[in-house]
Amino acid sequence: MKWDLYDPVTRREIEGNRGIYDNYNPELGCVEVNDPSKMVRMSPGEIYRDLTELKHLKINKLSLEGVKRYKNNISTVITDSENEDFLVVACNSELVLFDFDKTTLMPNTRPVLRFDTRPASTSTSDRLVSTWPQFPHTINFLKFNDNFTGRPVLGACVDDGSLLIWYTETIINFIKRFNLTKRSHVQDGGDLYQDNNRFFGLKINPDFKVKMESSLWGLDFLSYKDSMGSTHNLIAASDNSQMVTFIYYDTSSEEYYHVKTHQVLHNIPEVSFISHEIKNNTHEVKISCASISAELIIFRFRFQIIEGPLNINEANHFTRKATYYIDPAMAQLEPSELELLDRLDRERFYRVFFVTPPVISRTLLEEDCWTAKPIHSKFFHEVQSLSAVFGDPTINETDEIEHIYNESVLLDLVFDPVKTSHLGIAAGWQFFESRITSLAEPSQLHEAISEPAKLTGVDDEYRRVNKGLSRVYKRLEHRKEETSMNSELYSLREKYDLQAKMFLAVSTTRKLGLFQADTLFCNAATKRVFDLPIPHDESKFTNRISITHIIPELSSFIAVTQQGLVTIMRLCCHRGVYGMRQEHLFPNAISLALGHNGFRSIAGICIRDRSPSQELPRFLLYITYTDGLVIGFELTKRREDELIKVTF
Repeated sequence: MKWDLYDPVTRREIEGNRGIYDNYNPELGCVEVNDPSKMVRMSPGEIYRDLTELKHLKINKLSLEGVKRYKNNISTVITDSENEDFLVVACNSELVLFDFDKTTLMPNTRPVLRFDTRPASTSTSDRLVSTWPQFPHTINFLKFNDNFTGRPVLGACVDDGSLLIWYTETIINFIKRFNLTKRSHVQDGGDLYQDNNRFFGLKINPDFKVKMESSLWGLDFLSYKDSMGSTHNLIAASDNSQMVTFIYYDTSSEEYYHVKTHQVLHNIPEVSFISHEIKNNTHEVKISCASISAELIIFRFRFQIIEGPLNINEANHFTRKATYYIDPAMAQLEPSELELLDRLDRERFYRVFFVTPPVISRTLLEEDCWTAKPIHSKFFHEVQSLSAVFGDPTINETDEIEHIYNESVLLDLVFDPVKTSHLGIAAGWQFFESRITSLAEPSQLHEAISEPAKLTGVDDEYRRVNKGLSRVYKRLEHRKEETSMNSELYSLREKYDLQAKMFLAVSTTRKLGLFQADTLFCNAATKRVFDLPIPHDESKFTNRISITHIIPELSSFIAVTQQGLVTIMRLCCHRGVYGMRQEHLFPNAISLALGHNGFRSIAGICIRDRSPSQELPRFLLYITYTDGLVIGFELTKRREDELIKVTF
């Protein structure tokens, strides 16, 4: 059972308290009233020896007002070639950049740069496709990616359907050219702030611009190399046309190619690349999309690259146009230009051949789906017991382990126990509820407790189990059983059948779930995560989990409700069973709910990687509010010397 791999402390925990300490401490779930950085006096993760450490840094008030509510995540961190970071916040149609203080690790109060992204004029189509026609150029979402065409980029999704992409060096070089960072530091605390770094009318043209068919909300990037060393650059975007648009950017010819999915039942707030592979010169990419029709969908995109000469007319017309239109009819062109475009399009040599993208997996959830983030199983934190995986000390460890193993034996799909302690194929087809801290009022506590955690129905579960098992049996058709050192025969082999697989960390309106990416079987889910009553009318419209983030190095799944609460779930596993547990719940949403201009809500979260090494991961988390308030936290693993100090 691989006992030799466990240290003495872990072995005693497995045999004793299963890795859970002080579970009945009265401080658990008790609301904090004095510290604005904490929601409860004792974090849910304090009952674990190996939790992630959350340290409050500071609270700053940025020179920023009027950030819009009800958007996706509109704050991020970009990095330059010298590893210097800048906080970027979207305020209406403007991008506002702040540098960081090297001592406090917090963003400075004054911005180093502020520029507008809106076009010189607003067209009728801009107003028609937007959700707010009065001013259709507000930014709905910001996305930083460290590798698109080999360089880091910042992407902005705009309400008028524009996708704007800058190389980060394009923006940062502008800051350095004018020495703007020197102006951001406060010399005299009593000085009134003057917006010296805001250049009215300043335009920093995007390096890439794509015009979608409707208001744009979801965005993801992917770049990879094939066996010949050629780089392939992909974009996935979702707008309110209720379709996913897959864009291929060819760097050699500087041309765009795209294909769209069929229309789903409602809008898609988030899309994410799950995987990619190349078989027989055919590229296959899988993309997840979360829809507020309560659908979680996996699309498969297949395409081939066709080599050929570059036509001079194509080069003059199609190469790196100022704007690439998904629907050419939206371009404001003269009739003669439309005729030329039609002729060139008929004669154009298409270098990318797409297959119509099908749905390969779909499930209907109990609530609207807002986010779906992919995560490899190799990043899950291995713990001492099933109770430690799901944060539930009431799990009967002996009965559950025996039950799961017997299911694997019944299916004749177990591993050699001499080589691994894995519970067999049935371990991947288990559902457990992840226990969370409830903040509901006493009158609503019974409803919160009795509410089921499952996001899918029983019939759906059995269909997915059957689908997954069929794949396993098909894979094992021509494989011979191996004889173990204990003289028994086993079908599954550690080398082939314990490979890393993909999961999707999903958020719905009020719950969190963990799904297998290939079958969409749900392995874990929570009850209502954020049920804190805030006495303000506007708060009920922001109480949805529309912002999430994953830190693989810390096995952390961060979920945010714009109402004002953040939770950190730890992705864990034990003997082949995967799940998640709640470790932190913060900040104090009640004390931070009201600002100078009324109710404040969370506009976004962003992460800075400040790890000295892979063995010592250290990340900084910044929560940005709609009135410019920023709260900073440090997230690390508990040190090994602290792990050993636990007394028994």
